[in-house]
Amino acid sequence: MNSGQKKIFLVLFLSALISVSSFALEFPVFLEEGPDESSGLPFIYPNAIRVFTGIYRYQNSRVRVLFTSENFLISEEWKQKSCGDYRGYLFTDTPYLLKPVGEVFYYRYKPSGDDISWSVFVIFEKETDCSFVSAYLKRFIYLQRNWDPVFPPLMPAVIE
Repeated sequence: MNSGQKKIFLVLFLSALISVSSFALEFPVFLEEGPDESSGLPFIYPNAIRVFTGIYRYQNSRVRVLFTSENFLISEEWKQKSCGDYRGYLFTDTPYLLKPVGEVFYYRYKPSGDDISWSVFVIFEKETDCSFVSAYLKRFIYLQRNWDPVFPPLMPAVIE
């Protein structure tokens, strides 16, 4: 390989490395705040649903994750959306809900034969990022496998 070919190879290799490393910078994601307990889902008015909130820094924005073990009815304004293996619902504007900043992905977890179920709302400042939702739910479901409703949920401190 002559010096010209080496330079071309080096430029191509570095370009590929930079593109791969910039993609990899999306993860890991760290929990910045929470879980903090409050009363009321912020995009429904009025309500007293017990909620735990965690805030994550992801791609230069904040992603809020809300957890509740209380029942929540959704209307036709919530549209079905799948993120990887997770089938949930996406918030769209409706006169009955206060519009949050960005989009809300709603996922209800109810294992078969189990009385315990819970919901997660992932609120993005912009549009829903399914890579975050999939990675988050995979880790979150694992952490809740022995969860007791008396205690706050275990929110992942790191998502990879």
